[in-house]
Amino acid sequence: MRNLKFFIFGAALSALFSLSGLAQTATVPPNALGKIGLINVAAFGDEKTGINKYKTGIAQVNKALEPITNQIKSLSARYQTALNEYQTMQKASPAPSASVVGSKADEVQSLQTQITRAQEDGKAQYNKAYSDIMSPIVNDVIKALNEFAKAKGYAVILDGAKLEEANILWGFDDRYDVTKEFIASYNARAAAGVPPAVPTQ
Repeated sequence: MRNLKFFIFGAALSALFSLSGLAQTATVPPNALGKIGLINVAAFGDEKTGINKYKTGIAQVNKALEPITNQIKSLSARYQTALNEYQTMQKASPAPSASVVGSKADEVQSLQTQITRAQEDGKAQYNKAYSDIMSPIVNDVIKALNEFAKAKGYAVILDGAKLEEANILWGFDDRYDVTKEFIASYNARAAAGVPPAVPTQ
């Protein structure tokens, strides 16, 4: 996903710089830069209408992370129980012995440390799983989107959702939102058995 966002952002910058340069030297004829399309990259993972291969990849990543995810959930539950017990001890009257309270405080601290380490392990496992599983899919989507843009006559295709979030895009004609069209095209391409595209270096 990061590579796809970089591609879209880079294309946007190129278009803006090109337009700026032309404006300083000559009047830009209508449609001189070609059509500009908009796409919602977040829709690729939509459960019902997204890219099938992309959704399958995400499911595989989540499956690979199940063990560490379950471990973190278990540790978090134990931590919350121990923390509640520790807080109850502090308010109890008569108060438990200092050794009992101190032992529970040590348990809380130990579980907190275990959770932090498990989260760090989970992040590393996620990065590896995403790289192994999703990177080839994302690269193929980038290649297909480039081919789609050329076939449909688009000079650039921008991530409209991200532009709206950044308050860069304030309005647009829905006819130039190619999200559904591209997803349908990509899914049909994959169903037809078209081999994954090899991104240009």
